[in-house]
Amino acid sequence: MYLIADSGSTTCKWILVNAKGDKFEEFSTMGFNPFFHSTEFIKGELWESDDALRLKDEITHVFFYGAGCSSKKYIKIVEDAFVDFFSKAIVSIDHDLVSSAYSTYFGKPVISCILDTGSNSSYFDGERVSEEIPSLAYILGDEGSASHFAKQLVKEFCYKRLPDDIWEAFNSEYKLSDKDIIYKVYSEPNANLFLAGFMPFIARFKDHPHIHNSLVNGFREFIDIHVKCFSNWKDVEVSFIGEIAVNYKSHLVEACSKERITLKSIVESPIDNLIAYHSKYIFPFL
Repeated sequence: MYLIADSGSTTCKWILVNAKGDKFEEFSTMGFNPFFHSTEFIKGELWESDDALRLKDEITHVFFYGAGCSSKKYIKIVEDAFVDFFSKAIVSIDHDLVSSAYSTYFGKPVISCILDTGSNSSYFDGERVSEEIPSLAYILGDEGSASHFAKQLVKEFCYKRLPDDIWEAFNSEYKLSDKDIIYKVYSEPNANLFLAGFMPFIARFKDHPHIHNSLVNGFREFIDIHVKCFSNWKDVEVSFIGEIAVNYKSHLVEACSKERITLKSIVESPIDNLIAYHSKYIFPFL
């Protein structure tokens, strides 16, 4: 049996499948990102998962695709945890850019974009996944992501640059001082998840002119940096995956139209398409 895992920084979705791609079980854990989590931490969380514990000895192959698994150094952090936990399985760890590319590939080259807690993009020609611009994570980058929009929101709140109705609603709901926000962002762990936690508030105001413009402009910034970096962007279809892409679909479509992007699809989770790709292109050759 094969276990496929697709992990963002917030949530990891796990699917148990056979060689034909038939699904037998599905469960979730927290997301594992080696930028923020150590090998020991990941192992500890796996041992706390009843589902993972129950299945660990039945698995022959594990395919894990995760945010932050962008180099040998970071892959090894996750790999060491998985090899120890799934001791009877062959373990493969790769970047979430690879899973997004696989899940948006239907026989034609594609620019595949992730808009979730973080953001990134890649180009897949059917053989090679290539990244033109690095992900700079939530402090310097992650344009168009939950972290990006939430960071902008709290910054405008602290600067008192939000419209009065939004400022008052935020202040009433969260009761956070400037010092509280600064401490949580700069001194506590998982600041990206703290920031992403403000997305439900943004969702409530997504049709407010101020937030609407912020969302569209954020997506346009992402497209300008992470899509137009590919020299053939005018000739290739572009697909988006992730909760931010889905939940703010109309804003993303507007941004794509303004930036003259050929939009192929917007998919919340790549997992079903990822299973289909593995069944066709990977499992037969194991």
